[in-house]
Amino acid sequence: VAGSWQAPSTWVGANPISPPLFEMILSVTWDGMNAPVTELIFLGDEGVIHSLLEVHGGYIAAGTASTQLIVDNEVSSLGFGSHAAVSDNNGNGWFFGAKGSTTVSIYTSEGIDIEELPEPLPMTPSFAHCNNEGMITVQGISSGEDYYSISIDSHARSSFTSLRGIMDLGFIFVSLLVISIMLWNVTEAVRKGEYF
Repeated sequence: VAGSWQAPSTWVGANPISPPLFEMILSVTWDGMNAPVTELIFLGDEGVIHSLLEVHGGYIAAGTASTQLIVDNEVSSLGFGSHAAVSDNNGNGWFFGAKGSTTVSIYTSEGIDIEELPEPLPMTPSFAHCNNEGMITVQGISSGEDYYSISIDSHARSSFTSLRGIMDLGFIFVSLLVISIMLWNVTEAVRKGEYF
């Protein structure tokens, strides 16, 4: 369970009208009969955990101040905060920053990738969702009270239009060209009756 812990109004140095919130992660165990057993496994900096995602080998608690990877109740920091997060159909976590961000952080089985966005985020994200086709929708407020939404195809990173896809396609074409030249040389040698 992830969210936030609100300091009491008597907290030293805090505004008694609106005490600060701190990122918090609890482990809750319930046997179906007795009362649930809760255990505090993380209390972080001032902020709120906004998303709890299931990813490769564990869970990620994404917060406004930090992002924590949880594997078997062991918590380790991934070193960045976000305003919205979502898990795609491949178990990768996508983390969106504040308005004006030019990148998106993606947690994969190999670690964290930073991808450039086509343009800076036009809004501060407040919600992210991934549908069955792998389309990620991010919604938020742009300026004033105007709502804004963008869509990202999570499969585009592995398509032929990505840099890796273009490199793979180029390798295939070059290989076919080399094999074609070799076959042509063998055919010409056989036609002329040469031995090789």
